[in-house]
Amino acid sequence: MEFHNILRNKRKDFNLTQQELADQLHVTRQTLSRWENDLSYPNLDTLIQLGEILDIPLDNLLKGGENQMVKQLSNDVRDKKKYGLYLRIILSFLILLIV
Repeated sequence: MEFHNILRNKRKDFNLTQQELADQLHVTRQTLSRWENDLSYPNLDTLIQLGEILDIPLDNLLKGGENQMVKQLSNDVRDKKKYGLYLRIILSFLILLIV
C-alpha cells in the first residue's frame, strides 16, 4: 500500500480529523491533505513523529508503494549536500578575493 493510503487509513482508524493530526504534527491541515492526496511528502523528522502518533513502523511508511517518498527524501538530502558544497565554494572564493 502506498504512503498516502496508509496515512489516510491509519488517521481514520485513530478517529482523527486532518486538522487534529496536523495540530499534533505542527503542520497545516492543507499540508496533511497534500500528503494524503499524494501531492507531497513529509520531511524525515515529521515522518518519524507521524509513525509514533499513528503507531506505524517507519519502515512500513517508507516501503509502501513505488517508494516515491524514499526517492523524494533522497533527492532532498542530495540537494542539501549540493547546496552546502556550493556555499563552501562561494565562501572560499570570496575569502580568496578578500585576501
